[in-house]
Amino acid sequence: MPTIERSSLVDGLLRPVKVVPTSYLYDARGSALYDAITRLRQYYPFLEERRLLKKHAKEIARLVPRDAVVVELGCGNALKTRVLLQAIAAHHGRCRFAGIDVSEAFLLEARRNILAAVPRMAAGDVELVQAEYLDGLRAVRRQHPDATLCVLWLGSSVGNLTDDDIVQFFTTLHRIGGANMQLLLCTDLWKDRDVLHGAYKDDQGVTEDFIKNGARNAFQSLGVRAADVDEAAWKYDVVVNSDLRRVEMWLEFPHSFSFPRTPVSIGAGERVLMEISRKFTPQDIAALASKSAMLMHAAWRSPLYGMQLLLPQTHALLESWRDADTFFQSVPDWSAKPIDFRHPFCFYYGHLPSFAILKLLPARTPSSLDVMFSRGIDPLLLDPSKCHSHPAVPPAWPSRAEIEAYARDVRREILDAMQQEEEGGRCAVTARQVALAVEHDRMHIETLSYMQLQADKQAFLDSPHPDSPPASDADLPSPSSIATEPSSLHPNSPFILDSPHPSAAHKLNSAALRESLAGDLDVLIPAGPVAMGTDVSGEKDGFVWDNEGPATVSLVPRDFVVSSKPVSVAQFHSFVTEVKGYKRAELWEEADWAFLRKHGLTCPASWSFVKRTRGVSEEEDGVPVMLSDEEGEGSGSENSVMDGEEVADMAGKRRSGQKAVGGEEEGEYWVHTHLGLGEGTEAKPWYEVADAPVWVSLAEAQAFCMAAGSEYRVMSEAEWNQIVSQPPPFSLPADTMEFDDDGEEKAEETKGLKAGMKQKGTNASVFIGTDLDLASGEEGVMTGNRLAELQRSVQEGGWEWTSSPFEPFPGFVKMEEYPEYSTDFFDGCHFVLKGSSPVTHPCMVRDSFRNYYQRQYPFVFAKFRCCKDLARNVV
Repeated sequence: MPTIERSSLVDGLLRPVKVVPTSYLYDARGSALYDAITRLRQYYPFLEERRLLKKHAKEIARLVPRDAVVVELGCGNALKTRVLLQAIAAHHGRCRFAGIDVSEAFLLEARRNILAAVPRMAAGDVELVQAEYLDGLRAVRRQHPDATLCVLWLGSSVGNLTDDDIVQFFTTLHRIGGANMQLLLCTDLWKDRDVLHGAYKDDQGVTEDFIKNGARNAFQSLGVRAADVDEAAWKYDVVVNSDLRRVEMWLEFPHSFSFPRTPVSIGAGERVLMEISRKFTPQDIAALASKSAMLMHAAWRSPLYGMQLLLPQTHALLESWRDADTFFQSVPDWSAKPIDFRHPFCFYYGHLPSFAILKLLPARTPSSLDVMFSRGIDPLLLDPSKCHSHPAVPPAWPSRAEIEAYARDVRREILDAMQQEEEGGRCAVTARQVALAVEHDRMHIETLSYMQLQADKQAFLDSPHPDSPPASDADLPSPSSIATEPSSLHPNSPFILDSPHPSAAHKLNSAALRESLAGDLDVLIPAGPVAMGTDVSGEKDGFVWDNEGPATVSLVPRDFVVSSKPVSVAQFHSFVTEVKGYKRAELWEEADWAFLRKHGLTCPASWSFVKRTRGVSEEEDGVPVMLSDEEGEGSGSENSVMDGEEVADMAGKRRSGQKAVGGEEEGEYWVHTHLGLGEGTEAKPWYEVADAPVWVSLAEAQAFCMAAGSEYRVMSEAEWNQIVSQPPPFSLPADTMEFDDDGEEKAEETKGLKAGMKQKGTNASVFIGTDLDLASGEEGVMTGNRLAELQRSVQEGGWEWTSSPFEPFPGFVKMEEYPEYSTDFFDGCHFVLKGSSPVTHPCMVRDSFRNYYQRQYPFVFAKFRCCKDLARNVV
């Protein structure tokens, strides 16, 4: 029987809405029934969690310290867990595990499963604790007082708790584990109501038996005789509560119950809430963690399910410092200044600790270095003489050794203050201050990645072309052959514009580009009110920046169609080479064109153009043939947009040394991408990343839309919010999963676990909109997986440009700790970006987060997609 105090059950049954503690569900029979539930086709959480664990086990293992103890709350038979333990043991050479569960039978089975599956683990590496979660964790911490505890809480068990209960549980977990712990939290995500309902009211009635078994246990523990329990008469009901984003499992009793020697009674027809299963958004998890003095450190998610690694805030701050150190160790020259509109690298290593100590310990008297490094620069791109307030730039920055010593001293001072709080002294540093400092650090680590890419790009241009023919050094490009005029933005800008006003020959017909985009506009998003912003007090959503709120309602005035995919490298390559977009003033706003001209921009800032000898082309019998200028330029339709086959053909020509047509110079565009923290960048020919999203400025994005046609545009911030707020459509697998004796499924694990809609004319559970054939005006059924793809795409893979100026929401109040963070940039020059990039830290990935940059700023890892107002409403 569950080891829970009888008083907790009595208290629950005396509430206005009667509830039974979840532990009563898990006696021996209940545990067996739950195991059967996990094998049901309709119960997707088990399979999806296991799939994510298998897919990301190696990544998770790298984040677990070598001598950590992996502690699982409610380990059950550890079938899922062993996948992660295998990865940790393989990565570190050993793994220690402590399983906590109330079921002795499960613990014994867990030991057998782990030792059989992980040969690197000896019997002494597996500890078992039969207890409730927190009592078990206390026992493990006593046994391992100095080890890092990597606590696993799988199965979305957190969904059985209310928000207040979760915060209390996380806070207690933090107090027991201390700063030296991690929490890998698995959570079911909010999704289609029908999918959720079916997962908890399965066709075979297994979940119903599980819930009724728990009620029988609870009632018998209060003295109800077994003969008085008629489970068949009890009515099981599943309610999907959209307001609270949870599934509720209720039992209704046709007959009354009284419980001997207690004040508890249940009337005929009364309902008892047996279990809740919360469903979360990523922002829900971030908010609950923040309110528990924890922060998101990593996340792995699918449309169905999520895994998050949470850290206590002290631990999170240490990790941000380690990541900063890792980044700067990869920077060979701290004095380098690859972006003219920013300080050199060395400034930022001093800025991160300066900001932290000024915000965490504001009463402290600042030192001269605190002041020097207190704030960076973001001058107006169109007039760099204008900039927000910042300390004067010194004649010479301190040396690397001096800045490193400064950072060490400041970090030590901060940790001393935080340690004082942890040991019960005065509250020197608040959780909100730490969250502010960590997110600030993470923002700068991302912006430093932009600088790193530009520095590596310059090194690439200054080095021999990696794909150049090796026969002769004369074939390799030199800096002088790449550029003929310096640029403050790109010292080796590949082209210089011919004239300020393109000739008629450059005003190409963009019909092909327009036709290409028309086929991409595959998702209809309806007009209507849309919720924007969030609670900035911290009471609801934890730490957020002041510009993220307050919560407000905006309006999307018209239905619009939008592409589920961002504009690709291949499409933008056509804009550069075929449409000659960087030579056509009519495509650009006047200020953008002036900026383009001034800095010699001829392609995205993350691209390089490397020249080869003009005129080298096809080979005849192995002998190079020289083409005339007329033959070598623009062969075929001057307005063509390459499709996938043509891209592949172009790639073949590049590899064989044939001439690339469509440009005025013989050569190749290379695309630079960032590989992640500590991994540096890489450059590839554009055709090798043709389907990847192109990273550009808002000015470049809008010029592209103009080239396609005046009806095309970049989405607004309200439209971005409308997209992500649409109910996500999902369908479940049609096959029933089968398991062998070891619990491994015989069918392919991921088969059928796809987001998507059913075909037109079937019982589709969600109808989000229509897919329009813009050429014919015919309507079709929009497949839900396109909406799911759109929602995923606008939230990751690159910040999503919007056409909305960065402005305050109605009722905006600047934050007390950092009042200038937003207000200095409500200037009409900065525009909103939403979502995240590949190097955005998970602690900042939330729907309310608003990034902002000037429209001409070309260095952000930011993508865009075209959209278009619908001329008619679709009913």
